[in-house]
Amino acid sequence: MTTPAVRPAWTPTPDAVADLLAQRVLVRGGQAVGTFTATTKPTVTQVQRIADAVAREVEIATGPLPDSYTDSAADVAALGAAARVELSFFPRDTERGTYDDLAALYAAALARLVLATRGGQGEGRSSAPVFAFPAVEPWRSYEAWL
Repeated sequence: MTTPAVRPAWTPTPDAVADLLAQRVLVRGGQAVGTFTATTKPTVTQVQRIADAVAREVEIATGPLPDSYTDSAADVAALGAAARVELSFFPRDTERGTYDDLAALYAAALARLVLATRGGQGEGRSSAPVFAFPAVEPWRSYEAWL
């Protein structure tokens, strides 16, 4: 028997994912409803499972998150979940469009979150050590070494 995976407390809600996919939250007949339900494609249950999986993926990438990063983590996971919903449920409509844009936003946001949680100070900086070496004196001539 398998143990169900634990959902991080900051996992995005289906409504957070719906906010990123407003053009996709429709019921049969094409009426916009603004939130995933039992009658939308995908359903609220399907979106929640995707959001759970992406939140666990974000948590693996970042490690345990301090409270100050949980809102950002939820936003990042919502982007990732929106990209997966787009790819999983609307694959024919994603020829260099919404999926690519969402996936790029997710990748960049996840990278910034990982950097921030590992001690970096933002984009372009790293927590890697910085080394310095003494200035090199110009060579006067190779004959000086003979």
